Amino acid sequence: MSPRRFRLDGATLAEVKQKVVDEHGPQARIIAAEQITTGGVAGFFATRRYEVTVEVPDGPTPSVDAHDLSAPRRFGLAALLDDADAEEAGHISDPAMPGSIPPAAMAPPPSEDAARVAARAAADARHTVARETAAAAADARRRTLDDLPIVADAASLVSTSGRSFAAVLDGLQAVTELPEPLPGTISTSEPPRGLPSPPPLLAGPGDLIAVAGLPADALAVARAMAFSVDADVVVCGTAVAEGIPRIDGRREAITARAAAVQRDRIVIVAFGISSAGADTREVLAGRSQALAALTADQLWLAVDAGRKPDDTERWVAAVASASTPDAVAGIGRDDTATPDTVRELGYAVSWSYGS
Repeated sequence: MSPRRFRLDGATLAEVKQKVVDEHGPQARIIAAEQITTGGVAGFFATRRYEVTVEVPDGPTPSVDAHDLSAPRRFGLAALLDDADAEEAGHISDPAMPGSIPPAAMAPPPSEDAARVAARAAADARHTVARETAAAAADARRRTLDDLPIVADAASLVSTSGRSFAAVLDGLQAVTELPEPLPGTISTSEPPRGLPSPPPLLAGPGDLIAVAGLPADALAVARAMAFSVDADVVVCGTAVAEGIPRIDGRREAITARAAAVQRDRIVIVAFGISSAGADTREVLAGRSQALAALTADQLWLAVDAGRKPDDTERWVAAVASASTPDAVAGIGRDDTATPDTVRELGYAVSWSYGS
């Protein structure tokens, strides 16, 4: 008749083997064994158990333990299980291994009393714990950082669509800027030091942010800002863009604010203040007054670092005569060897809204 098979588990192989004998008698044989690890982080604090498959013959068989250490030789699974038992106790019974302890030396001498037996068992237990801890530490060192779980506080995460994303980029810029010009670049003057950090974009429903500059520059910055906050982009002044609404004057600005409040959004106005620097002083002054009439909650200057500083200073001075700019949104940083000339305008500079 076919033998019967059962599955047993336990904390150690010794415990499992004792269960096999107690529940199925000495004729039962362990034909498969598996170590199961559950829980833990990177190998630490894990729970290890052993699960074995037991085969019990239906008929009477000689009472021979499948892991009898007194047998002349050990083969296959029996040898592996016995070696695992020995290793778990901290004693490898391999005569060829330096410092190994033969099986005969593992058993206490018959003359030893119970106290010495208990002391030896405690020492073996301490050795096992130390070996398992060292193995877990070695396993953790072999893991790469990518394999380890990363748990972050949700409050500390920064979304690219949040109002703090631009501030994070500006902070990164501040700590990575070189104190000296790159080799091969020319700096015409020392940029002002001690400028404040650019403010974060306003994000209250109905807030109005004005971005003044040459039409294309102002529109590019306004669109980039709209990726950081929920905003409706409109144009004003000399700025014109297909598909983008236009406002003229304070009344239409108030109407745009009201519509934004209903949708829980802000309004960003791309205000064209100049036409490539060719406008007269009187024209720039008139457009600056129109910009001031919008009563923006926040005013940014869209400045291309690659343009002539004199042309930029003309329209910036006109805007500053009618309003108070909050910061400069620099663009074109990679297209010039002297991007720091933008700082000579005297305002906080952010490069978060243009290349």
